[in-house]
Amino acid sequence: MADNRTRMLSLAKVLIAAAWADGEITTDEQNCLKDIIFHLSDTGVQLSAQEWEMLEMYIEAPIGADERARLVADLQKAIQTPAERQYVLQALQQMALSDGVSGEEEQQVTNEIAQAVQESDIG
Repeated sequence: MADNRTRMLSLAKVLIAAAWADGEITTDEQNCLKDIIFHLSDTGVQLSAQEWEMLEMYIEAPIGADERARLVADLQKAIQTPAERQYVLQALQQMALSDGVSGEEEQQVTNEIAQAVQESDIG
């Protein structure tokens, strides 16, 4: 069973992967990610410096389709409740709209991730 920290990190990695779908990650997307993580910390989980450094590695280099699929699978395993699923879907949509540009490739990846999240086995 995944804990809040695992869910938070899994979600952050998937959001970064979604942001990279169009070949770049914008400052607006980075700020959106940080905002989402900040609000996740309301659950009582604070990321360590090492965890932030790991996320920075994902932000600094493009994430390919194979790695994105692995990250989505990890997130699917981490989602435990319908409320968590809904939060993930909202965060994904927020990330997709954060830079004001939703190109075809980015929208396709966002839709694929959303579909995978909706199909995740919970409960």
